[in-house]
Amino acid sequence: MKNRLAYIAVSLFLIGVLVGCDHTEYKIRSEKVKGEQISYKTKRIADNQMWEGRENVAQSGKYGIKAYYKYVKEKYVNEVLENSSEVSPQEPDRPADKIIKKPVDEIIKYGTKKGYPRGYTWEIRDGAAKVCIPTIPTTDSDSFRPLSERSDAG
Repeated sequence: MKNRLAYIAVSLFLIGVLVGCDHTEYKIRSEKVKGEQISYKTKRIADNQMWEGRENVAQSGKYGIKAYYKYVKEKYVNEVLENSSEVSPQEPDRPADKIIKKPVDEIIKYGTKKGYPRGYTWEIRDGAAKVCIPTIPTTDSDSFRPLSERSDAG
C-alpha cells in the first residue's frame, strides 16, 4: 500500500512538471537580529561563622545572553525564491526573543560574628581599654603594643 501511494505521488509530481504546473512552497526561517547582555544580580548572605566587618565572594557573577529574532516568509516556485516578506512572531514556536545563556548571580557572604578573632589582646592604660592588633613577633617585644605606640607604625 505504501509503495503504491509513493508511486502515485511521484507520478502526480512528474505529470505536474511535464504539463507545466508550478510547484509552490512556502518556508519560514528565522534570522538573529541582535543579542545583548543580561546583567547578573548580587546577593548578600549573612554568615555567623565569619567575623563582623569581613566579607568574601562565594560565587562570581556571570552575564547572560539574550538574542532577538525576526522571521521571514519565503515563497519558492519550482525551487526558486520568488519573494520574501517579514512576518510577526505570533506563534509559540516562534519567539521574538530567547535567552541563550542565563545569568549567574554573584553571592557575597558577610560576617555577623561579634567580637575579635583570636590573637587580639586588650591593654588597659589610664582606665581606657585599647585593642592590640597582633603582628609578626620581633625581638624588641613591641609586637603587642597599640599601633600608635609602636616603633614601626611610622
